[in-house]
Amino acid sequence: MQNCNKNTKDTADKDALQQLCELRTQIDTLDDQLRQLFLERMDLVQQVGALKAEKDIPVLHTDRENEVLMRVNTGLTLEQRQNVTELFQTLFEISRRQQSG
Repeated sequence: MQNCNKNTKDTADKDALQQLCELRTQIDTLDDQLRQLFLERMDLVQQVGALKAEKDIPVLHTDRENEVLMRVNTGLTLEQRQNVTELFQTLFEISRRQQSG
């Protein structure tokens, strides 16, 4: 957690630091949730990888990745789509490594 007890003489600076601290605390909470969701996703990815290996199905499934990108980018601005696409492409890379390992 953030230390919100910063020593400053300026009230405006204190208010800004307090607000910054509160925002960072919210980000920390989301980071914890993202971490847990990521670990749950990796557990499922491992199961998918085992099934693919058992049935001799290739790890890379571009159509599936494209379907996911279309779904998660629906209704987003261009900038949001770019960022979400980058995030999910990284997830796909990690997932493929997990499935291959």
